Amino acid sequence: MATTPQAISRVLKNAGFQISHDYKGRITYHHTEGFQVQRNWRKEVVVNYVFRTQGFSRVDNLTKKMELEKSAVAFLESRGYSVEKGEFGWNITKN
Repeated sequence: MATTPQAISRVLKNAGFQISHDYKGRITYHHTEGFQVQRNWRKEVVVNYVFRTQGFSRVDNLTKKMELEKSAVAFLESRGYSVEKGEFGWNITKN
């Protein structure tokens, strides 16, 4: 499978992971909770987990984020993708 944001998002969604969606509010854009897959300015495909509140003030939220990211990374690696921790998230490349 190709290494595009759409392909990675489809793989995660078919595996049962929740995907974050953007929606426009009155003034700003908001994100729903889930994984956000996008291509950065370096043309790398990056996966992040987004909380609805965008805050990490509680230890429980941070622990949940780390566990969900770890399970998604393990799943993507089992599907033949190479996953590395990058500056702004997990960088995905195809082996």
